[in-house]
Amino acid sequence: MAPKVQLVILMIKFFLIGFLLVVNLSLGKSAEETTVKGKIIFQDDTIHLEFSGKNSWNYSIDKKAQVVQILIDPLDMETIKNILRFKSSLLKKINVLENQEDHKTLISFELANDLEIFDYLVESPSRLIVDLYQKPTEKKNTKAQNVKKIKSETKENRAPASADFLKLEVEGPVLSQVKQEKNKLAGIYDGADPFYERFSMKDYEIKEESIIMSKENYYIPFPDIDLPVVDWNKIKNAETVFQIAPTEEPENKHVRLLQTLMNNKRPQVFFKTYNWFQEKYPESEYSDIVKNMSIQVHLSEWESKNDAHHYDLAVQKMREIINKDGKHPMAEKYSMLLGILAYEKKDYFNSLRSFQNHMSQELWNKKGSYSADLSALGIGLSFLKLNQFEDAYREFDKLENSSVFDDLKSEAAYRKGDVLLRQKKYDLAIKEYKAAIARRPKSELKFPNAFYNQAQAQFLLEQYKESLNTYREFIKKFPQDNVSPYAMTRVGELLEILGADKTKVIGAYLETYFRSGENPSAIVARLRLLTAKMKGMKPKEVDSTIKEITELIKRSDLPGIQQFATVLIAEGFQQKKSYDKALNLLITYYKQNPSIVDTNLFSKRIVSNIFEKIETSVGAGDFLSALKIYNEYYDNWLKPSTRLDIKYQIGRAYEQGGVYEPAIKYYSEVLNKVYSYRGSREGREKLVKEKLPSESLLNLRLAEVEDKNKNYNKAFEYLKAIKEPNLLSESDQIARIILSTSLYEKRGDFDTAILYLTELLTYWKGQPFLVAEPYFKLSELQYKKGEKEEALKSLNKIATLMDDTNLVSIDLYRKSLEKLASINEEKKDFDQAIFWYEKLLDKFEDKISMASIRYRLGKIYFDIGKIQKASEIWAKFRGDNSESWKKIAKEQIRSFEWENENKKFIDRFPASKNTP
Repeated sequence: MAPKVQLVILMIKFFLIGFLLVVNLSLGKSAEETTVKGKIIFQDDTIHLEFSGKNSWNYSIDKKAQVVQILIDPLDMETIKNILRFKSSLLKKINVLENQEDHKTLISFELANDLEIFDYLVESPSRLIVDLYQKPTEKKNTKAQNVKKIKSETKENRAPASADFLKLEVEGPVLSQVKQEKNKLAGIYDGADPFYERFSMKDYEIKEESIIMSKENYYIPFPDIDLPVVDWNKIKNAETVFQIAPTEEPENKHVRLLQTLMNNKRPQVFFKTYNWFQEKYPESEYSDIVKNMSIQVHLSEWESKNDAHHYDLAVQKMREIINKDGKHPMAEKYSMLLGILAYEKKDYFNSLRSFQNHMSQELWNKKGSYSADLSALGIGLSFLKLNQFEDAYREFDKLENSSVFDDLKSEAAYRKGDVLLRQKKYDLAIKEYKAAIARRPKSELKFPNAFYNQAQAQFLLEQYKESLNTYREFIKKFPQDNVSPYAMTRVGELLEILGADKTKVIGAYLETYFRSGENPSAIVARLRLLTAKMKGMKPKEVDSTIKEITELIKRSDLPGIQQFATVLIAEGFQQKKSYDKALNLLITYYKQNPSIVDTNLFSKRIVSNIFEKIETSVGAGDFLSALKIYNEYYDNWLKPSTRLDIKYQIGRAYEQGGVYEPAIKYYSEVLNKVYSYRGSREGREKLVKEKLPSESLLNLRLAEVEDKNKNYNKAFEYLKAIKEPNLLSESDQIARIILSTSLYEKRGDFDTAILYLTELLTYWKGQPFLVAEPYFKLSELQYKKGEKEEALKSLNKIATLMDDTNLVSIDLYRKSLEKLASINEEKKDFDQAIFWYEKLLDKFEDKISMASIRYRLGKIYFDIGKIQKASEIWAKFRGDNSESWKKIAKEQIRSFEWENENKKFIDRFPASKNTP
């Protein structure tokens, strides 16, 4: 291909790349230069402040007594006006003072109530969030507080369909009375957002990278809803009335005494009197009533004292009544109670046997028998607790299809999903819950499990958006359920998983805390709030937070809560870059709890902290520390790890240390693996989960190292392998061009090298911290080609950039000034040379030794005959290595003085021109 054609193609490539870079840079620049703006609103019982306009935030928040002060970068006038106009019953007064310390703005809130402060940073776009809110225990419902309007009815336990009212008379017949009660939903109405849309996510808002990253997070399992059988409670709590017609007979009086002792809850006296009565009247006509009284007192004693002796005696007496006469007025109830009590004692084998025995009684097991259907439900539940899942499902299915009672048909339908959930057949459980709701929609408000457990299953199946929506539906329908705080907490976690803005995530946790206060089921949300703030905390605040977390977890009975808290605290330390504290915490807990710790969970977090510790050292140029850390952990935590980003960082450490062969080895290994991941799901996840460099960056690093290792052809090949240079960072794009230029220079192709730099500089104008080095390299190439004027122009641009922005590298600036002076000196443009030498001394002589520069400046004055000026300059030598230059300068002056003194003699001997 003709050279001109190649040149045109090359220029077109540069134009396209340059265009993309200009767009990216202009966007980045405009974002950086935006002034700080803010808004203040009252949201969910919270004074919410949100500031934007900075990529990095330098602020402080101080609370003294009833005053909160926020010191922040200067705010625009519109923000200040909005803050001053804000009104809330939580505040007495707001002041905004400009031009405070470091020209910052001070916002001062005088509080009407003691408020808590929660501040955090949000990325993409960068924002600072500050929330002021009351502790849940201190919130007041005032009209001035723009709180949500709540319409709710008192929550009651699900009401049974019927309740037995038993009446025993001396003659013995049973009077049974059925009472019907309606279930009332405890609902909540949020006038501003009744459907909880604030916690929803649209498809286009969901970020795949966030979902992938979430797989590395820890989500403590929450308990499923295990519904009680309310109709059983009706049987247990059915009132048994003992009606004894009073007479003057002693026996009758003693029976009435026993009844009084029972009603007045005097169990000790009751049992003594009962034993005496049995001995006194062994054949009493009241024996049956008295025995039933004793059963009731035994059950009452067992429930209040958990005394197994009373339970056993009650069970024994109930069985005696059942076995003696199945038609006894209390036999059917006692038969049911045996199963119910055993189930509640978690004696599921005996509950199963008792319910089956009840079903085997022909007297009670008739079509339309309510107790028979309740026993069938008990059989299904007992099978479920015994993990006999197929039997459990079969019983529920049979009950739904055979019962004549709508409430029991619904009960069975809504519990079939629980069986599949316990089997971990989550997809089938979801279908079963949805089917139950579709078949029996009128009963859905009695069965929160159909929503909450369904959401749990969807979460475990990683159906995150569906799970979020189902949790929202559950919260909307059952806001006062005991597990609602768990649901709200999971909503926050799901929002984070799906990539929601951090304000939305924190908002869900805060609302959980607002609604539930000190409820143990809200502890996980509180833990997440506390550890989210650790990044910006001072040491004393961190200690206080850890102490609070330690106290909080004591109140939670969630399995694994200690492990969960340990992980969260370690994450807080990791965000603070306190890697040693995080590692110590994780490793200590791991060693102290080897049998219960989640090995995979802890190993990943330990390795993550090791990686970031290495990465930080490499980023600071401390390659020796990075290699030391790697060697310290290699034989234990790092050996089984497959993380490639660690190997990449070790390659960087070796490159920084000038040991190029190991660097090439590590870089090549990582690059080959990255190539193998192309187009695969595993590769996609690997690139997201780890801080892996792109193919372009790996090729650039290999090119740089091969160049330093003097393998120029290999370096050139790696540069050619960079297919998407526009994906490199700005500084790496510059490095690529500089390296390309250097390689072309080594080949003697100055024209192509200059073309690279010229095209680069055409599209990167206005970025002094990026273009200064290319300008310097361009000046070197121009000088080598003999284009001294062009070289001076390039160097002048660097000096101008530094004067205008002060963003040029100090070392590069110094070299540029020196080059400007020396080229002008070489051109005999002594005025310009003097100007640049003097500027060089003025800028740097206080910092580093500049003896050679001072000598060269004096030498110019000396050579143009300004000896006095040269002497003045040479009289000011200072710093290291100045003595030798001082001697040379003195020799120059001495020689000049000698020539002047002996000029008349020298003129007589024209052949002798040399000084002694």
